[in-house]
Amino acid sequence: MELARRYSVALVGSGHLHRAHDFRYDGCRYVWAPSSAFLVGPAMAPSPPPGDNRLGAVLYEFDDRIFEAEIIAVPGLAAYFIDDVVDEVYPQPATASTSHR
Repeated sequence: MELARRYSVALVGSGHLHRAHDFRYDGCRYVWAPSSAFLVGPAMAPSPPPGDNRLGAVLYEFDDRIFEAEIIAVPGLAAYFIDDVVDEVYPQPATASTSHR
């Protein structure tokens, strides 16, 4: 946040938060891209962070020093919860006692 303020950054775009959020803070616009794969359910986020739990993408348009950013729906995406497959998506390393079987 300090670097964005110091260098007068106009836009910070990010992803991998599994939340769609578009807000301004201290003169900078922050756009969190939604996931295109999984929603995060209550098992993994009992106190969800700000933003919307939805699938989609961000459409950015740049023209010289002017920009637009819009969080959009992507037709055909199916809503799956990462909670249901978290062990497959992020497998835990084998422990020493099970790795030599």
